[in-house]
Amino acid sequence: MQFYIQTWDWTYGQTPEFTYEVEKSFDWARLKTLIKSRSGIVISITISTNHTRHDNVIRAFEDALEGKHYTDDLVHSRISDF
Repeated sequence: MQFYIQTWDWTYGQTPEFTYEVEKSFDWARLKTLIKSRSGIVISITISTNHTRHDNVIRAFEDALEGKHYTDDLVHSRISDF
C-alpha cells in the first residue's frame, strides 16, 4: 500500500512556481543551470557555460528537459539519451 504523500503528484505536482539554480565545475567547463518549474513541470531551463564548444549539446539537453516532470532523477534519466 502506497501512502498518498509518497506519490509524484503530492511531492511535486502541488508545488507553486519556483526557480532552482545549480552551479557546477567540471574539468571541461563551469555550468550554471536555472530550472523554472510550475506544478511539478519544467517550464524552462537555461544552462550557461564558460565554453561555447558544447553549445549544441547543451541546447539539445535543455530541449529534452523542458515540459518534463520535475523529479530528483530528472537529469539522470535524460542524460542517458545523449
